[in-house]
Amino acid sequence: MSASTSATPALSGKSAYQRDYRIASALKHLADTEPGSSLLVNHHDRKAPADDFIDSVSGTHGLAGAADTTIVLIRARNDSGGLIKITGRDVPEGEYAVRFERGSTWQLDGRDLDDAARTARTRAATAGLGDRSSDIIAYLAQHPEGANASAVEDDLGIKDARRYLARLVEAGRAVRLARGLYAPPTTAVLSVPMSQTETADTLNLGQRDGWDTPFR
Repeated sequence: MSASTSATPALSGKSAYQRDYRIASALKHLADTEPGSSLLVNHHDRKAPADDFIDSVSGTHGLAGAADTTIVLIRARNDSGGLIKITGRDVPEGEYAVRFERGSTWQLDGRDLDDAARTARTRAATAGLGDRSSDIIAYLAQHPEGANASAVEDDLGIKDARRYLARLVEAGRAVRLARGLYAPPTTAVLSVPMSQTETADTLNLGQRDGWDTPFR
């Protein structure tokens, strides 16, 4: 489906949602009539940010509603890295990091799906952070069982790691498993967006990641 469904008019008395659902259902029927087969439909996205990636599919929710599985590829302009987001009736919902190789193909950014999922979580957790905070998040991702501030300082050579870790927990970028023990954020934590006033800058986690200025 390389052309927009808006080129197909809705039937008399029917809404745009019903039109999109009718078209997607007809395509799904083609695969359903041939057991063991599948039909991949390539469609446009809205090129605009969305809290729910299903809203990125161009058109109404009728398209995704009729499909068994919806897969959205998200990539920032001029960025070789991207995310594959998947949801559906018969597949586990997930996000996987991918990268554009040699200007021709997309490849998983990891050894397997689990590794690509960890990379995706790390990218989400480090978005907008300075180098030191990003390094700490990446370190925690390699130690899902948890790590303390002393280990972070020794392995990464970062002073005052306890303060960084405390601020990362406040921002929802890391979790405290127990007293002094920190771990990478869970998917549930990452799905909660920061408020408009709780930006990386106000948390002192942006480019000014040193300790020359006090925490706000």
